[in-house]
Amino acid sequence: MQEKFEENPFYPELNSVLKTEMVGTEKRLADYMGIDLQSGEILDDELTEIREVVWRLTHKTRFIKLMSDSVHRLMNLNSAGNKVFWLLAGSISIESHDKDYVYLGVDHCSSMATAAGHSLSKATYYKGIEDLCENKIIAKSTRSNIFWLNISILFNGNFSNLPKIKDRDTIRRKLKEEGRVLTLREQPSKQKRVKTKV
Repeated sequence: MQEKFEENPFYPELNSVLKTEMVGTEKRLADYMGIDLQSGEILDDELTEIREVVWRLTHKTRFIKLMSDSVHRLMNLNSAGNKVFWLLAGSISIESHDKDYVYLGVDHCSSMATAAGHSLSKATYYKGIEDLCENKIIAKSTRSNIFWLNISILFNGNFSNLPKIKDRDTIRRKLKEEGRVLTLREQPSKQKRVKTKV
């Protein structure tokens, strides 16, 4: 029979994943003088400075956002898809910050599985990739071993950066298809030059 707990027993584990960090800098709020509230007498004629330092808890470890509206799709995954999904999540947390794509090569996934104490055969890898694609969690790109992320399911980054991420990648993809690279000289100028006849 499982042990029962009156309080959440997992809080001590947070020490390994959370850290405190200062938000901003220490700031001076006010000065005050010690005064007795009943008698009105000054207790200390020197001003005492009140300063504030704001601290917050933040993560030591990397993480991804898993969207609650789409989490039910994970129940549709077969065994291979489930295995590769967690390798996908690990890869995103390490390598895909503010990106809408991820690298998932067979050797890369195999080494991640080995590092986590598991094994991954090539057959499981390919079945898992197909399952993730069929369930619209990832989509194949035109580049080898690069997959588009369905960011309505999982993402590692700031959603406010998405328009910039999408535009940047679209420009690079378009130029790559044309066999060109964007250089500083090719970037569009903000001013138009108008020739006038004299």
